[in-house]
Amino acid sequence: MLLSPLSYVVTGATNTSRGLTSADKLADCQYDAAKETLTGKKIRTDYQGVDPDIEAGFYILKHTRCAAVLTENFFQNNKQDVDFLLSNEGMESIVQLHVNGIVAKWYVFTNKKEEGRI
Repeated sequence: MLLSPLSYVVTGATNTSRGLTSADKLADCQYDAAKETLTGKKIRTDYQGVDPDIEAGFYILKHTRCAAVLTENFFQNNKQDVDFLLSNEGMESIVQLHVNGIVAKWYVFTNKKEEGRI
């Protein structure tokens, strides 16, 4: 069984626990999906490490047994974000980016398994 921290997505941004973990690939897939789905929207990144995720010491990030993602999509602190989130386009975009990110991660995992790297 893979032990992996959770990722935390904010407007396409993700938090993973500190260090390189198996959740980092899931975070990368979520970033890629957000960039494709949320064109023209700002996506927060943190390149202090080798990838765009924001590393945090949250308890839930460090104490889970599978790769997972917690999401917070945009901040409801301005009218444009609220209007987007309440629109059909916004809701469909948020759902689609999560689906695309999970499918991309599954594809990577399945290919590694078939190649005997897991």
